[in-house]
Parts: sequence; structure tokens; C-alpha cells
Amino acid sequence: MPTGVVHGPLAFRARHRGRDYLNPTLILRRGERVRATLANRIDTPTIVHWHGLAVDARNDGNGLYTVAPGQTYDYDFEVRDRGSLYWYHPHPHGITARQTYGGLLGMIEIEDEDEIALRKALDLVIGRSEIGLVLQDRRSAPGYARTDADRTHGFFGDELLINGTPCPFFDVATRLYRLRMVNACNARTLRLAFRTAAGARVHDAALTELELDVCDLDPARAGGDREPDPALGAGLVRAREDLAG
Repeated sequence: MPTGVVHGPLAFRARHRGRDYLNPTLILRRGERVRATLANRIDTPTIVHWHGLAVDARNDGNGLYTVAPGQTYDYDFEVRDRGSLYWYHPHPHGITARQTYGGLLGMIEIEDEDEIALRKALDLVIGRSEIGLVLQDRRSAPGYARTDADRTHGFFGDELLINGTPCPFFDVATRLYRLRMVNACNARTLRLAFRTAAGARVHDAALTELELDVCDLDPARAGGDREPDPALGAGLVRAREDLAG
């Protein structure tokens, strides 16, 4: 991982055309066939769940099938979902939250004709004016040692990180930006807002345009090891340089 990025001890290493990537954002096209092999190199059973994708039970990775340490599992499915933001994470029953907090997660962007037309109409470029943000709270203490209180109320961190970075910043110009967000917290509900560099809250009236489409953020209420229940959100923000911070 790059210097300054806070991350757990685990990561997905994806190999594509001879190159390796850690927790990559997967960009898939609607109608395309996806074939992937999961090789479990950790010491506990695991499986990859494609959160939000409409696939059959064998390819869903919902915990009915798990991969033992040292074993492999093949996925083969067609992308049937419309253009949107999704994500992938482990889903072995009872240890989903532990493995996700450990660092096994990533974003999925599905492209279709509508998505491509939207980027063209708004002049959006991935990584420049369309930014993916993974939000996760973590504790300063290493590891995932849960207390009785954590088992009852959920595992809450004491610092919020964005793409593994505390208090990050992004230089903007006066133009339209698209923010695509995943709440990867174990149990925390997030309420997002904008502030200036001086710390003053930016009210909606001060923004030329602000559109947010955020799903329910409430964590799972079942007992035991809580599984992340993230929001997948997309926002259009017309930034002004004097408000940036």
C-alpha cells in the first residue's frame, strides 16, 4: 500500500493480463461475461460476494459456498445489472465483518449506455472529475479484538478514513464533480456534509448544485458478528474553488 494509507492486514490481489492490483475497482460492462478464480491464501474460509449484483446462488458468494484455505473457487456469470456503483467483500457466515475490516473489499462500477452517456454529457473523467470514495472507521489499536459491548452494539472505530487516508484533501476547479461513495464501516451510520477549509459548514444554498442518492445506512440488527450494511451513493456537486477545503 502507498505510504500514509491505513489498511488492515488483508487485501485482494487481483491479477489481470500479467499485472497485479490490490483491492482494485472493477469496471464491468452490462451484458459482458465475467470469469474469475478466487484462490484463498488466508488461514480461514472465505468467499467473495458481489454486493448488489443479480447473479445465481453459486456465483453470488452469499455464504452458502465457502472456500477453504489453500483451495480455489471459479466464478462465471453475465453482468445483468444497470449502470451503477456496487461493491465486493467476503461473506463467510460469522466472520464477514472481521475479514472486511481486515481489508478485503473493493468497488464495482457497472457501465451501460446510460452511464456512458451521462459521463459524456457532464464531461466526467474517472479519477479526475469522477471520484470513488470508500469511507471506513477504524480503531488506532491493531487487529479486530471485539469486546462484549462490540458484540452488542457493533464494532465502531475512533477515526474515519477516506480511501484509507485520515483527513484527505482534493484540489478542485470550478466545475461539476461526481462523488461515488461506499460506506464500508462495520456498524456506523454516516451523515455526510460539506465544510469549508476554515471548518464552517456549507449549507445547501451555498452549493450551485447538489444531488445525493444514498441508500439506507442502518447496520444489521442481528446478534453475533455484524456484517457491513453499506450505503452505495452517488452525488453531483458543482464545486467552487473558494469553498474547497
